[in-house]
This record gives sequence, structure tokens and C-alpha cells, in this order.
Amino acid sequence: MQAQALKRRGKVLFLGVNSRDSTDEARKFLSCSPTSFAHVADPDAKVAREFRGGRAWPTTAFYDGAGRLNYTMQGSYRSERALAADIDRYATP
Repeated sequence: MQAQALKRRGKVLFLGVNSRDSTDEARKFLSCSPTSFAHVADPDAKVAREFRGGRAWPTTAFYDGAGRLNYTMQGSYRSERALAADIDRYATP
């Protein structure tokens, strides 16, 4: 995710949603694996439910430029290439 965020800076907005995670645990993770994009706390997974997340972690949601949810990926990406393909398919004009 971080590599794609850097490659697509200014073209695609990335936001981390730390659902069902303690603030301390999220901070620890981000201190070891920092990102160039913002993260928000979502302890009750209310935000995740808005993008149909939470059936599997991690969940990646793709919105178009008008703010419409286009696709939700449940689970991890096997490769950066697969993530990039979904970004191209669902999040770019």
C-alpha cells in the first residue's frame, strides 16, 4: 500500500482505517511501518461497515473521484501488482 501511495501521490488519496484495533497497537504498528498517508481510529468498526468492511482483515475500499464506493476487497493482496490493477480499475478516472 505504501509503495502505491508514493507512486500515485497527488492522483489517488489513501486513508488507513484502523478498525477494531486499539490506538496503542495501531501506533506501535505505524511506528514500525510508517506510511505517507493518514490513519483514523475506528474502534467499533462503524467506518468499516460503511464500505462493507470487516468480513476479513485487512479490507481495502475503492472510491471513484465522485466519492462513490466502487469495490471492496476482503483480505490481503497477494502482490503490489494486484493492488495496482485494482487501483487502476476502481479508483482512477
